[in-house]
Order: sequence, then C-alpha cells, then structure tokens
Amino acid sequence: MQSKIKPQDHEFFELMEKGGGTFHFATYYTPAGELRGIKIGEDKNGQTIYKRFSLDKENKMRIHKANKVELEFITNHPNNPDSPYFNGIARFRKYAPEKQDRQAIDIEVAKAAAVTEAGNLKGTRLFEIAALLGMFYDETPEGEISALRAVIGVAVSDPSHFLKVFNTPRKESKVRRVIKAAIHEGVITRDNGVYRFGSVTLGIDEDGVVGKLTAEEDLFTLVERRVGLSEEKEVAAKVEAPKSELPPKQKAVAGK
Repeated sequence: MQSKIKPQDHEFFELMEKGGGTFHFATYYTPAGELRGIKIGEDKNGQTIYKRFSLDKENKMRIHKANKVELEFITNHPNNPDSPYFNGIARFRKYAPEKQDRQAIDIEVAKAAAVTEAGNLKGTRLFEIAALLGMFYDETPEGEISALRAVIGVAVSDPSHFLKVFNTPRKESKVRRVIKAAIHEGVITRDNGVYRFGSVTLGIDEDGVVGKLTAEEDLFTLVERRVGLSEEKEVAAKVEAPKSELPPKQKAVAGK
C-alpha cells in the first residue's frame, strides 16, 4: 500500500547539534511578554491545555504545509534561529539540506581563506592581528612562532571572526592594537564603564576610544609610547620627562 504521506507536502524541523537529545515545548513567550501556544482544550479545572511538540535526535518533526497555525507557531519559536523572536539560543531549525550544504561549503571556503591569510602573517602585522584577537606576545622569534600558532588556531576555529579582524583597515588596526595592549598592561583603565588614560577620559566603549585616539594624534602617541609600541620610545622618554625629574647634570644644562 502506498504511503499517503508525501514529503513535499510537509515542512520538517530538526534538533541542532548542540540542541540536546530531546526538546519538548507547548508554549513560549515573545520579547513583549506575550504567551504563545496552540489551544486544544481545557482541563477539569478550566486551565488551558496547549498542544505539545517534541523533537529528538532520531526523528524530525513533520508539519503539513496546509497547517498554517502550527507552522507559524514553530517557525516563530525563540529557539529557532530563523524566528523574529530568536533569543540567541539555537535548539532546532527548519530542515533544509540544500541550504545547509551550501552553508557548510561557505564555512569551509571561509576557513581555507582565513588559514591562508593567517599562515602568511609575519612581523609587526602578525603581532598586530594577534593583539586584535586579544593575544599578546613578545616580539621575539619565539614569540612570533607562538603568535602564528595561536592566530592560525583562531582562523580554523572561527574563520569569520578572524577575517573580520584581518580586514580591519590598517590605520584602525594600528590604533586598536595599541589600545588593546594598553588595556592589557593597565595603561588604559576602565572605571565605572569609562575608559581613562590617567586623568584623561577616552570613552565609554572601545569604539569611542578608537575615535578619540584617532582624532587626537598627540594623545595617541603618548599611549603608544607608554606601552612600548613606538620606535621612538627612548627618545620620547627624554622629551616627556619634566625638568624637575632630570638628573643633576642635565638640570645644570637645562638651566643654562
């Protein structure tokens, strides 16, 4: 006997890899606090009974395309990444093998591109990208090897993030590297949500700090020298030192 169930007449939903072994639900709340569910009756106490749905690893949930109410309810569930109410926790998704195969291919292509770019990094540019990724190494041959290994690791595990950082404009990359190093070393501090360099207020977030230091080159140079990323560090130290702090011999010269 031929089955009356035609796959093309249904939408299928499946648990995602990190969605757990099973997932059961009957209702959910929208971001506005509205309770959503499909009412099927009431119990003896007058309490509403809602239709229950279940997903597990072995079986996909099947909903007939003509059942618009159930399809809308499932599609809008906050744990479905395609939902307008998505809460950031992906538990299940619509089964769409062609789309998912394309996504898998895109991920592999991005990973290959990221690993290639990471593998070609060296010198200052390598340490710059490592710092933008939150990793800091001494600029030595050993530090360069460690940085390269770590950066390639990020390119493999999170290629989209690596490529976003890698494609940051060079001028902005330089500023961000100095800022991250300054935060890492305590040169720039954050107190009550505000970033400061000594008594100078820089902004309430990193983008704000980038904007201020980009606009105020002298201030940026001071921060850059303080964290030791400027080639003029030693000269700068002499220039910045107040006369009252100069050694006796230099004081005498300064007083001529």
